[in-house]
Amino acid sequence: MTVLILAVAGIWVLFSGFLVTIICINSSRLSRIDEPFKSPAKIALQRRRRMASEGQPAAIPIKAEV
Repeated sequence: MTVLILAVAGIWVLFSGFLVTIICINSSRLSRIDEPFKSPAKIALQRRRRMASEGQPAAIPIKAEV
């Protein structure tokens, strides 16, 4: 009986992991399909602009000038 319970639990964990993997793969594909006519260069440019508009942390000087 214990073996049966462990087998069912193991199969459930494997099945759940498989479903999560499939959902993540589909999500990734859908996000790329979102704007299919943009070139990778345009997407990278937009990402850089978005990061610049959000603001980057200020540079911290390594040592003070003497």
